[in-house]
Amino acid sequence: MYCPDIYFPTAFTPNNDLLNDGFGPWGGLSMLSNYRLSIFGRWGELVFTSTDPYKKWDGKYKGSRLPMGVYTWISSFRLRGADNFRKGTITILK
Repeated sequence: MYCPDIYFPTAFTPNNDLLNDGFGPWGGLSMLSNYRLSIFGRWGELVFTSTDPYKKWDGKYKGSRLPMGVYTWISSFRLRGADNFRKGTITILK
């Protein structure tokens, strides 16, 4: 489904069943530029960063699966000539 806006889900299940295994933006990703996504753990450590909107976070940090819980994310990007900043939380479900 094509969506001209950008949407970030609030939960995902990184259990390798090929359904909802990664976290990142959805929507009109081809229209994004200057993209950056950063995800932080409970104590503020950076657990994931990407400048590629198609690369999703797999729920791992340094090669190990992180526990179920809530993680904080921030993202900045340019869409339709406007700078955007979004932030929120993502919940890992098992």
